[in-house]
Amino acid sequence: MNTRTKAFAAFATAAALTLLPMVAHADELPEETVEVVETPAEEIPAEEAPIEETPVEVPVEETPEPDPTTPEPPVDAPAPVEPAPVTPDVPAPAETPQPIIVEAAPRVPIFNDPCGTANDSWADPGNTPDAPWQYDQTAPVLDGNGEIIDQGYVYAFLPDTHVMPNGNRTWYPVWEKSEYFTDAPCPIEGPPPAPIFTDPCGADNVVVTLPQSDIWLYEVVRDEVGGSGQVLAFVPEGFVIAGQGGRFWDPVFEFRDSQVGCPPAVPTDPGGVSPGTPTSDVLAATGPADMVPAGIIAAMFLGLGVILFTRRRRTN
Repeated sequence: MNTRTKAFAAFATAAALTLLPMVAHADELPEETVEVVETPAEEIPAEEAPIEETPVEVPVEETPEPDPTTPEPPVDAPAPVEPAPVTPDVPAPAETPQPIIVEAAPRVPIFNDPCGTANDSWADPGNTPDAPWQYDQTAPVLDGNGEIIDQGYVYAFLPDTHVMPNGNRTWYPVWEKSEYFTDAPCPIEGPPPAPIFTDPCGADNVVVTLPQSDIWLYEVVRDEVGGSGQVLAFVPEGFVIAGQGGRFWDPVFEFRDSQVGCPPAVPTDPGGVSPGTPTSDVLAATGPADMVPAGIIAAMFLGLGVILFTRRRRTN
């Protein structure tokens, strides 16, 4: 024990010895106030004895030397670091402009309806910039034979930047072509050029030569018996013959085979020479005289040669 501890123990023992008799005879004492005088304890100088420190030995673990024959454990390669995705800068969507309201009605297309059926046409009438109407047409409707049963119609519409007050872009009503294209036929003056008929000898062999024309068409109709027939002249569809009101010219061009036989052919003899043909012994005379024998002419030339030869020898 150090000095302070010893002093405190002595003080406690003295106090206990002083108070113990008083407690034992407390019942016998008169009821008087007992003043307890406490004796101050002896002051103990505050000197502390040096505390001897006991060294504590800490065991040190020895690290064994690495064995060079033992392979080193594999070192895990660091995991690859994926780059963070790059988010491109996406521009904010542009605001869709509101369509322009068009209150003006479209103009009527320009229809061109000349005579005939193959040259009908229509054209854009043109509109103001504040009403940019555009035009288009539907295809005609054909039947099973290719004939037109509905010519179709023309309609007007607005581009995507414009709209009518009701929200539509196509104008109604449409323009039916049948109301503007009358297909009135073009008049053709007659008469048409006439065909040429050739009737050679023999039966049922009339030759028909048709004329060349830019507008007139022809059709040859022959009778089944007799070799006769007729030629029809007419104009194409979309045309009409002036003064007649139809497409076929009246009257038609008729032809008849004369049925005249051909003369008999000249017969030939078995030798292949026809009667009256000069032979090698007879030549045709150049004048009105009769035929001259060829042998006489040969004798004359022979005699003339002998005379010329004799005179030549005498001269020499």
